[in-house]
Amino acid sequence: MIAICLSIIDIEDEDKFNRFYERYFKLVIFILNDILDNYHEVEDVASECFLEFAKTFHRIKDIESKETENYVKILTRHKGFKAYNKRKNIPEAVDIDSVDDMDPVNMEDAVIGQIRKDKIYNEVFLKIPDRYYEIMYLSVVMGFTPKEIGNILDISIESTYKKLRRARTIIKKILDKMEEG
Repeated sequence: MIAICLSIIDIEDEDKFNRFYERYFKLVIFILNDILDNYHEVEDVASECFLEFAKTFHRIKDIESKETENYVKILTRHKGFKAYNKRKNIPEAVDIDSVDDMDPVNMEDAVIGQIRKDKIYNEVFLKIPDRYYEIMYLSVVMGFTPKEIGNILDISIESTYKKLRRARTIIKKILDKMEEG
């Protein structure tokens, strides 16, 4: 599996990806084993995770950062729950966030900029629901585009935009409350 991943990334990043793999392999296995509890399935999904990491490796600046660790956790949990639901024949949830009023808003609007500048995003992000936390984390901290986020989370780009808009609205309310009190 590592050979396939290395064939995807740039030659100059091979050593960095090897270190990434060594650092996060056990974490990925631990998370997936907790969700799936079937070693063969865990191995398959871990392979999928590392292939996705290889595809997006250009976005990972520091493999030892908390941001990278959180990205690994988010993607691994998502892939694990998707495999679990597939095994249990649980249909993928109908995405209530799919939208007909897509508004391709600039992702780096004033609210996002304020969170970045003030470096309070961890405090703010912890107060938003998980479904918005993951998408905002991938957008703001990891710098993924809405299209990339949609691919990572297996949701449509319209749904990605809608969730980002909803998350920004929630964040704006949280920031307003923080300023008041």
